[in-house]
Amino acid sequence: MIKTKLFGGYYVGEGKDRKWINIDKEINSFLEQNKVEVIDIKFSSVSFTDDDIQDRALMIYKEVQPNE
Repeated sequence: MIKTKLFGGYYVGEGKDRKWINIDKEINSFLEQNKVEVIDIKFSSVSFTDDDIQDRALMIYKEVQPNE
């Protein structure tokens, strides 16, 4: 079965506590925890203001069965 998963990279917090949620780490963590065959990844990045950026990645994948 073909499935999709949406990942996001964005800032959280304010001032000195502000940190970037890294989309690469989210994707790599998903791949380490799941047996999947990646079919495609669609990526986009949007800047709402000078300091507000959001990245999105849509992964299209197939779950790998134990015998595959």
